[in-house]
Amino acid sequence: MKKKELLALTPPEMGTHLREIARKDEPQRVSQWVSTKKYQYGRYLLAKEENGYLIVSVFLAEHVRAEARYPAYVVYFDRKADEFITWETDTGKWRNSMLDHLDWPEYMYDSGNYVSREDAELIQGYLGVQSETYEDLLQFQRDVRMRSLLARDKKKTDAWDEAMKPVPALPKDWKTWILKKAVREHYIFYQYQRGGATEGYCTHCGQTVRIRNRDTTSRVSAADAGRRSGLSR
Repeated sequence: MKKKELLALTPPEMGTHLREIARKDEPQRVSQWVSTKKYQYGRYLLAKEENGYLIVSVFLAEHVRAEARYPAYVVYFDRKADEFITWETDTGKWRNSMLDHLDWPEYMYDSGNYVSREDAELIQGYLGVQSETYEDLLQFQRDVRMRSLLARDKKKTDAWDEAMKPVPALPKDWKTWILKKAVREHYIFYQYQRGGATEGYCTHCGQTVRIRNRDTTSRVSAADAGRRSGLSR
């Protein structure tokens, strides 16, 4: 996203109607045991579309009540480019953080978000969603971040795949060959039961085999079972 182009756009501004709602929204204590307070609306989201971007101004309740002119954040979304970025107005810096990783006052944990029906429809239409507005914005950012991570990882794995192309595939009987040629010791495993087990699994042939002259251990070498313990199959 071109930052100079974004700064040339006009973010939506807070109107008189919303300021009146904020003034009437007196903060309430969360409980009698803590001093933390909450608003009915801790954030006011105003949206507009300009030059293909979705622009969302985010005003904090305490700032609106103090007659602040500018939002705390202006978040720019570019659905076509699959990108987003945030302008932090008080520091004049760009931030790549998602909405849930921006700096919010403590009261936001218990307060709601205000968005008009008109702005909600605009956001939903731009993002192609039909649910709660703030969560839609956040989910879009999460999806963008996930797609970006997958694309970055794919560059690595594509290079690995290219390097591995000359390496032939494993033979179909690879596991069988390993068991018979590379593994030096094989065992018969059986489940202990009163009166003695009659069957066990042989790691050499990979089959269930009959057991007689059972040893007291649950793991016996199949290669020298007859010689060491009298176990045969």
